Amino acid sequence: MYHLAQIFCKPYIVNGSNESLLGLPLRLNTNLEVKLTRSSLSETYGQILKDLLEAEELLPDTSISDRFPSKAANEGLLARIFLIQGNYDQAYEYSTKALQKEAKLMDYKESDYTLSYPFSRYSKEVIFQNTMSTCEIFNSLYEIDSNLYLSYKNGDLRKQLYFSTNNSRITFRGSYDGTATFSGGIATDELYLIKAETEARLGKTMEARETLLYLLTNRFSSSELAEASL
Repeated sequence: MYHLAQIFCKPYIVNGSNESLLGLPLRLNTNLEVKLTRSSLSETYGQILKDLLEAEELLPDTSISDRFPSKAANEGLLARIFLIQGNYDQAYEYSTKALQKEAKLMDYKESDYTLSYPFSRYSKEVIFQNTMSTCEIFNSLYEIDSNLYLSYKNGDLRKQLYFSTNNSRITFRGSYDGTATFSGGIATDELYLIKAETEARLGKTMEARETLLYLLTNRFSSSELAEASL
């Protein structure tokens, strides 16, 4: 439902009227004779949150095999959705809860830059593995805008690991699926960013700085990190 809402619905309006915006058709029972109409965007997000909050009580704390659903993954998606809604208290709470269970980060300084796809499907950052279907709107072989590429500093290791350049053509290779297909799951790097943003928005500026610097320690070269720490 979350992914469908991002593709087929208008963006959620923080502190706005989402009751007048179209959401998804919500099929909540097995009766195939029921004729569905589209719910409101408010109802769609309400149903997503209802499902996740119910699942929270039923899942194991961490994945038992190959990054299957877990409380940590569930809390990660809750944090993402609460951030979209501008509910920063809840986004902070659930990103913190998830990171208390799954907090590992890859150190990009140790990555193999020679690989076509430098990240493995089940890396230690992935909390919930989800591979998006291959189709035209999810094709990593499309060319990346040069302005986006140039916005990364040279000491930012993501620039080398996320993108490849060939005759001035820039493409994306940084999928956490380990292939040309995009990953649609939950990973710890996003949770650190959610935690840092909500800490900043809630006035926890020192905590936000510490959270962000911890992430940057695993993303920047040593020289670039020293400059960012100033």
